[in-house]
Amino acid sequence: MSSIVVQNDDRGVTTIILNRADVHNAFNRAMMVELTEIFTALGNDSSIRVIILQGSGKSFCAGADLEEMKASKDATVDENLSHAHILSRMFSTINQCPKPVVSMVRGVAFGGGTGLAAVSDVVIASDDAMFGLTEVKLGLIPAVIAPYVLAKIGESHARDLFLSGRKFDAHHALKIGLIHHIHTSAKLESIVADFLSAAPQAIAHAKALIAKIGAVHEHQSFTEHLIATIRVGNEAQEGLDAFLNKRKQNWCTS
Repeated sequence: MSSIVVQNDDRGVTTIILNRADVHNAFNRAMMVELTEIFTALGNDSSIRVIILQGSGKSFCAGADLEEMKASKDATVDENLSHAHILSRMFSTINQCPKPVVSMVRGVAFGGGTGLAAVSDVVIASDDAMFGLTEVKLGLIPAVIAPYVLAKIGESHARDLFLSGRKFDAHHALKIGLIHHIHTSAKLESIVADFLSAAPQAIAHAKALIAKIGAVHEHQSFTEHLIATIRVGNEAQEGLDAFLNKRKQNWCTS
C-alpha cells in the first residue's frame, strides 16, 4: 500500500493524503521520498492550480516514524546526516512548490507535522488539532524545520515552544500565526476559489519573491549537520532510549 494517495479534480485541484493512519501518518523514509517526488511533479505540471495536503484517519502527521527513531539510536553521524538530508529536501521542495499549498490539519501535528504546517501557504486546523515541537523532550532539537517555523511564528514564540517542547492547541496556533483558520469546509472552498481566481504564474512569482526575501534555503546544510550530530550525543541517546522503553529521561525532576 502506498504511503501517499493523490486525488485530482477537473479544476486543477490536487489532494495529497498521507496514508499511514495506523501510525498517525508518521514520516518514514519511503514517505519522505514519495512526498518529495509528488510535490516536484505537481510543481512542474501546468494543469495543477492548487494542492491540498491532509492526513488519513484521526491525525495529520505525528512526526518521525517510531521504527526509524529506534534505528537512529544506533546510527552513525553520516547515517543520520543522510536521513536529515532526505527530510530537509522534502520540506524544501514543499516550501518552494510554485503552487498554493493548503494543509487541512486534524488530530496531532507533532514535530515534522508542525513542520508541514509551517511550509504550507494556508493552514486550516480542526478545533481539536494539537501541535507540538516536542524534540527537546527527547534530547533533540527541531533543527530541519526550524527555519520554516521561525518564518511563520517569529523568534519570540519559537523561544517558548522550541525550548519547552510543550504541546499547544489550534487556538494558540492561530494566535501565533502557524495556522490561518479554524476548520470549516466552507473556508476551504473559499480559499481554493480565491487561488483559482488568481493568475498561476503570478502566484508562482509571488512565492518565489517571498522565498528569496526570506532566504530560508540558506540554512539547510547547517540544520542537517546539526541534527545529525546531536542525534548521536548523550542526551539524544538517553532521550530516545527512555522514550522507546517508556520511562522518564534522567533529566526529569518530577
